[in-house]
Amino acid sequence: AQLQSEWQKAGINFRVMLVGESGLGKSTFTRALFRPYVPEQQMSEDERISRDPIRARTTKIHEIVHDIENDGYPIEFTVVDCPGYGDSMDSTSWIDTIVKYITSRFEQHYVASASPPVNGASNGLQRDGLVHVCLYFIAAHRLKGIDIEFMQ
Repeated sequence: AQLQSEWQKAGINFRVMLVGESGLGKSTFTRALFRPYVPEQQMSEDERISRDPIRARTTKIHEIVHDIENDGYPIEFTVVDCPGYGDSMDSTSWIDTIVKYITSRFEQHYVASASPPVNGASNGLQRDGLVHVCLYFIAAHRLKGIDIEFMQ
């Protein structure tokens, strides 16, 4: 009951990373996921930006943060939209970029949890900044060697 009360006041965060080949709909999935929770005006602005030909492809790791309330619990839901692979023959740099992102998140969490709270503030479980889930998008008709390499 005490933990439930603390979460209801402070809220929690949840971070999902979207990874996979270019053109499989990772960014489209993000818009579809948030459609029920985001005001229509903001959603149409996001769609207009995403249809901009200059931003047609995700070219770097992009965090999309939405604050959602679910049954009285404030939730900071972050989708980490990663660039797709397949734009170059060697995907090593693509894998390295994503691994570095996850590692830096873990290192930041480790440092924050090892140091004492500042001014009595508690970070607790709510704001850990870690990647909680990684959704890996695979093309429906094929599984490539790079997919297997990344998932290992």
